Amino acid sequence: MSAIGLIIGMCRPILSAQDAEQSATAQIQVMDESLYRIQRDVRQSDTNGVFLCSSDSDAVSCSQASTYTAATATSALAVLTAESNGDGPTRWDSTGHPLWSGFKVYWLSAESDGANTLYLAFEPASVSLDAEPTVLNSDAAQAVSAALASTDPFRVASDILTLQSFADVTKDHVGLRLTGLTQDGASSGQLTVEGDAYARN
Repeated sequence: MSAIGLIIGMCRPILSAQDAEQSATAQIQVMDESLYRIQRDVRQSDTNGVFLCSSDSDAVSCSQASTYTAATATSALAVLTAESNGDGPTRWDSTGHPLWSGFKVYWLSAESDGANTLYLAFEPASVSLDAEPTVLNSDAAQAVSAALASTDPFRVASDILTLQSFADVTKDHVGLRLTGLTQDGASSGQLTVEGDAYARN
């Protein structure tokens, strides 16, 4: 083997390790940014307005996140919002209560590699404007159904394996967890980021 061939042979494992590390670092950054986006929306919401939803045979069913006491996988997360059209600052009425306008819906759509793309869309809803909003499972399910049918949702991230959440209404606490796929050639791995958000409204 020539000296150049020997150097290339020695460098290949190092370069391969660097590529894998860069891939993992890039995926961590994407997942951190995605988790922060969801946390920000939850902070502007109400614990009673966070729902875990699933779609089966075109029928969507939702349960409040407070139904669960530990992080539970979901295919869609509906978060009540008081932003106008799901964008901009939180809006308030004259008594200081949020003007709830609908839901920000996050959902997973299957990719060809076994992972998912995480999408986001806003869907309007008629929700009680009381200090403790009365939000029905059917309100969230209707919003999720409309989001799933949207033709131009916002693409949040790719290579997401699972989205998990739960809520503790006594502490206004919502737990969130994202698990993502890292790929480097034929090898693959998993990364998980998780954090808490405290619904302030």
